[in-house]
Amino acid sequence: MRFRGRAALLVTLALVGVACYFAVPYARAASLFVRAANLGGRIGTIADSTARDVTLLPQH
Repeated sequence: MRFRGRAALLVTLALVGVACYFAVPYARAASLFVRAANLGGRIGTIADSTARDVTLLPQH
């Protein structure tokens, strides 16, 4: 593979990585809406698997 090919591959991988980094919060928000709407099915299963427990602490 020539230098240009490797450079193009490296730039493409870097751009995909940055795009995924910024897309993760939006995907989590979308899963919240899926769970709130109780859609069910495959998308509901995926949303439920990424859900996190929240512990409320007493006020002091």
